[in-house]
Amino acid sequence: MAVKNVVFDVGGVLLSWDPPSVIAQLHPDTAQQATIRRQMFEHADWHEFDRGALSEDDAATHFANLTGLSID
Repeated sequence: MAVKNVVFDVGGVLLSWDPPSVIAQLHPDTAQQATIRRQMFEHADWHEFDRGALSEDDAATHFANLTGLSID
């Protein structure tokens, strides 16, 4: 059997995965941080993006709409 795909678990294994820390660095407002965490990283659609069912462009637009933030 030939191997067609290889999946690497990068977050938390090869790279540090700490969304709250990254969000805090980009958005100093704690209320905005909570909204981003809840509407993006804790949202069920994050898993769709993570498994590749939602493209990067579609995810950016979708999560911008959920959080009220711009994707510019």
